[in-house]
Amino acid sequence: MYVEKRLARQDTDYAINPGNNNETSIKISDDICKIFIDNQNLEDKTKISVNFFIYKSDFVKSACGILSSLPLLDKHGHTIGFRMQLYNDLFSQIESFFGDEEKVSYNAELLYNKSRNSCLQGFNKILNIRAFTVESWSTIRFQKKNDGVHMHLIFSKKVDKINEKPKQEIITLDYPLQQIFYGAPGTGKSHEIKIKTAGEAVIRTTFHPDSDYSTFVGAYKPVMDDVDIQVVPLVVNNGISLEQNKGTYKERRISYKFVMQAFLKAYLGAWKKYVDCNANFGLVANNLKVSLSFAIPNIGKYTVISVDSNGLKLSKEFSISKNKVLYVWDRLWKNDVFEIPIGPQPGASLEQAIGKWIYDVIDNCTSSCFDAGWNKLVEQIRENGSVEVQKQQVYELTLHESEELLFVKVKEAGKNRNTLKTVFEDSSETKPQLDSAIVEILKQFSNSFDEAWEKLKMAVNEGNGLEKAKDNKVYIKPQFLIIEEINRGNCAQIFGDLFQLLDRSSNGFSEYPIEADMDLQKEIERSFRESKAFKLINDINIEGAVEGYTSNYGATLSEDVKNGRVLLLPPNLYIWATMNTSDQSLFPIDSAFKRRWEWKYIKIRKGKDENGYELDWKIDVKMDDEGNLLPWWDFINKINVIIASMTSSADKQLGFFFCRAKDGVISEDIFVSKVIFYLWNDVFKDYGFEDTSLFRFTTKDESGTERERDLTFPDFYDEDGEKVNTERLTDFVKKVMNWKKKEEDD
Repeated sequence: MYVEKRLARQDTDYAINPGNNNETSIKISDDICKIFIDNQNLEDKTKISVNFFIYKSDFVKSACGILSSLPLLDKHGHTIGFRMQLYNDLFSQIESFFGDEEKVSYNAELLYNKSRNSCLQGFNKILNIRAFTVESWSTIRFQKKNDGVHMHLIFSKKVDKINEKPKQEIITLDYPLQQIFYGAPGTGKSHEIKIKTAGEAVIRTTFHPDSDYSTFVGAYKPVMDDVDIQVVPLVVNNGISLEQNKGTYKERRISYKFVMQAFLKAYLGAWKKYVDCNANFGLVANNLKVSLSFAIPNIGKYTVISVDSNGLKLSKEFSISKNKVLYVWDRLWKNDVFEIPIGPQPGASLEQAIGKWIYDVIDNCTSSCFDAGWNKLVEQIRENGSVEVQKQQVYELTLHESEELLFVKVKEAGKNRNTLKTVFEDSSETKPQLDSAIVEILKQFSNSFDEAWEKLKMAVNEGNGLEKAKDNKVYIKPQFLIIEEINRGNCAQIFGDLFQLLDRSSNGFSEYPIEADMDLQKEIERSFRESKAFKLINDINIEGAVEGYTSNYGATLSEDVKNGRVLLLPPNLYIWATMNTSDQSLFPIDSAFKRRWEWKYIKIRKGKDENGYELDWKIDVKMDDEGNLLPWWDFINKINVIIASMTSSADKQLGFFFCRAKDGVISEDIFVSKVIFYLWNDVFKDYGFEDTSLFRFTTKDESGTERERDLTFPDFYDEDGEKVNTERLTDFVKKVMNWKKKEEDD
């Protein structure tokens, strides 16, 4: 298990929203504190020294992320553009601290505070962790292992803001990810899976001796398809010639296409559901996978709040300091007279509105009443959460801890759909900042504006199909891949390099991603981009899912998976299989394969229907003069005792669902063709019949003399082999029900 925190403005050295920040520490939650202090009873405001491992690759990625995201804002709200001094500073810190080492121990101080948030401080002067963090884009993750505490620094612009209180939890089914259901034939292994997966997405396949990697995953195969054929010159009787290459016609021809099989369908389906349910590796950003929020430096953060056929509406968030309002306040007083300037005042309308509000609420207000008015504003914000400082607009104001800074949220004027379409289709670089930012969101949905607009409208207005429970838990829809008769195929050959993916870490992802073959890579990339069934409207974002992942392509893990270069099982892909222990498998399963699965033994038990009621099936064999039929469950219990005694094994015993009843009765024909044939051919054939009287019967010859002879399978049918010999069947069943062990006879 790990604990992580998305860093806020006060925890970072770089910001995407305006405002001052004089903090030098990183606030941490109680869950992170517990990783270091365990159950120690620390007094309030206790400072202790802590050690944890950090990774060079994390800081290199963060440095690259910072440099590629410039311009950003520094701690004082000043814009920082790219310059070599910043580049040299970041990478010199990394080289000086790590050298050639990938993992290095780091020492800091933890200030434990019961009443307020605790924090990490006292960072190393050679490598300051805060110097590699950006507001809302950086995450610190702590995990306790056998050798100590490990910290990962994650940089991702995909998630814009995390609602940490209350914390949203990603939930998967409480089932084993890989499980084999095994037992005697007819015990209901497939039935058990059917009940557990009812209502879920299931893809089913069956292994057999000819199964291989291509029939399990997919391969290029010849298919009949309609092909566009170019028109060729044609001279007809009257001498008219059709010009070449003018138009095409359809003709069915054999072409080669990649045909996906069960594994690939389940793999793509699982990722599709993972993205659709917004499983962003344990975190949910604004309840949507594609972030609908974006920041414009020195202006503020915008969020799309509604979309219709004509346009969209935005909310805007920005910060305003007490000093900035005071600066405007002083200029509103001339000769001790308060006066709002006439005409538009770019960049100062809110400050002026706050100033007017203060002037109105303070009796006999003068220019020296600003502090008293500011305190009243703070008090009202605490009570109501928002304040109307002018009739045209209601500003939702929240306070920074210092009460010197206000965070402002306000609805902005909408954007016209046609205007955005023009920008969307305009290839020039000179575009308005706000319009360009909205267009970038649209392009994440589709390259077609009309399609992108409809998908954005659905995402904003309908929540993109996100399933969210009342307890702030987000549930990922599962994808099941069911393999029937897994021991009938050569598992090592069928799974191939997919075998490596079966090692799952505690978060449900494969611990060891593998490189995909070129043909498989192209098919995955195409499916994620174009397929109606598997197209990902939103990008995959799973940074940190695989510890210490390094791409061979200079990309992120999310990009490698989305582009098909790397195969990685998601935590909602469940691979379940059935195995009949009585089958003489052609390809035994090796121990390395077995240990990557959970094993569920299905015991022989009385069957139940879909509602959980026991089934009272009968065999169409009359056991007495009154015509009472033999209960199927009684026969199973008796014959299984005989099988265990004769074979010293439980593998060949019969389960309740070995054959099926119709209207509660197993017919004579079904019983003989399935049960008797199985007992005769597979169970007792290799053990001889001399130790039991079950397969011997008494007959009379032509002279009327009684003779005892072995029972053969044809004896259960009449002379024509069309109908069951009821007398012989009844005699056999009664022998079974009256059978006793030798020691019991003695």
